[in-house]
Amino acid sequence: MIVDVSGYSYSGKGAVVDILRDFPALEVHKKEFEFLLIRSTDGLLDLRNHIIDNPSEIRVDMAIKRFINLSNNLSRKPTSLFRPMSIFTPPGQDYSNLFPGFDEHTLNFLNNICFNSSEYWPFPSLYNSNFKSFLEKFFKLVNGDKNTKKYFSHISKDEFDNFLNTYLREVLFSNISNKKTKVVTSNMLEVYCPNHFFEAIQPCKLIIVDRDPRGIFISIPGNKNDLENKKKVNEFIEKFKNQRSKKFLKNLKHDNILTLKFEDIFKDLNSILEKISIFLDEPIPTTFDNFSFEKSKLNVDSWKIYRNSKSIRTIENELAQYID
Repeated sequence: MIVDVSGYSYSGKGAVVDILRDFPALEVHKKEFEFLLIRSTDGLLDLRNHIIDNPSEIRVDMAIKRFINLSNNLSRKPTSLFRPMSIFTPPGQDYSNLFPGFDEHTLNFLNNICFNSSEYWPFPSLYNSNFKSFLEKFFKLVNGDKNTKKYFSHISKDEFDNFLNTYLREVLFSNISNKKTKVVTSNMLEVYCPNHFFEAIQPCKLIIVDRDPRGIFISIPGNKNDLENKKKVNEFIEKFKNQRSKKFLKNLKHDNILTLKFEDIFKDLNSILEKISIFLDEPIPTTFDNFSFEKSKLNVDSWKIYRNSKSIRTIENELAQYID
């Protein structure tokens, strides 16, 4: 099973990730790591949408090419002064090292869902940068070949989803022991319309972590030193309300979703552990080596020393319904 932990930025999901790290059967990615292959623009969800839900020759071709570009960028090593050429390429995420065989698994997946030909196909050129357009025209002129690689896919929804699930499991389980039956990653899905992911990825579960808006606001870098900035707090309130509006909350009513409140961990830890245990069908750990109750608890009331600031008072007035 694939388990994802997501939140709304600074909503406390790190504490839940630490709790999950102490479940023996769970393989948990590093806290700072985010699995970007699915939800990113041009990722697997976009690819599925263009091939299955809204296909056309142009959209299918461009979606596959953009996915190839994204997977190549994710596979690269991060930018480093020790690798001077990396300064001139998009920042890599080192997937080829984190997930052994990533490039091979990606190539196999693409070979299973599409095929290509070489023909006159001008549409991709519309999206080239000026420099890439120059190079393309130059090489076509020199080689006398006006054809372009074009990708096709006539695959069915069931076939695509089968190959997609196989691909994800080959990647995510490529570097873990056989004793681990579930892999936990971070921000693989999204909190807005996760039902779209569940249609394609199974078995998969999502844990969403939310938090008191005052705690989120204070945790955002720079906000502690700018508490009288009316524009900043109003933008935060507008974003907070939109993220939790009915158009998104209606999508969170799903058997594969568990929503937790960061503060509740410290009000009744046993209750939270029981919810997680039932949700993931895993026994509650007998010891906790990664999760520190006392250390994490320091973040619960971190906003209180600023409670008399204009920003906190405004949040309390405008977002009262989200505060216990």
